[in-house]
Amino acid sequence: MILQWLILSRSSWTDLRFRKIFNRDVIIIESLEMAIFHRVNVVSAVVTFTVLLAARAVTHAGLGYGDIKLLTVLASWSDSHVHWLTFLALGFGCAGLYSILEAIFRRSRAISIPLVPALLVGGLLQHHLSQ
Repeated sequence: MILQWLILSRSSWTDLRFRKIFNRDVIIIESLEMAIFHRVNVVSAVVTFTVLLAARAVTHAGLGYGDIKLLTVLASWSDSHVHWLTFLALGFGCAGLYSILEAIFRRSRAISIPLVPALLVGGLLQHHLSQ
């Protein structure tokens, strides 16, 4: 689990710096999940992928395909739908807070918001709350 969080932290750094999520990171994260825990929550992954892909098609902006892939992989980590919804709410809440703070301090609208750091913080909060 720690190795997965470290790779997610590395993805956060690349998302902050380059606004890109590398496919190899997504593959490594999911491979570790299957190898270590021998489980994948397919239902959460499929529902998440479908909803996010539909949201991207409707809005035509904002959510990148890297974000969709990463969120689908993270959905497969969840052991229950309640934990996954809490994680998403906290992650997107952190992303919203980030965008508000960036708008206040930089006085400009960012074209893209790095979602991975917000998801990392949301995931850590959700993990802490579920303990």
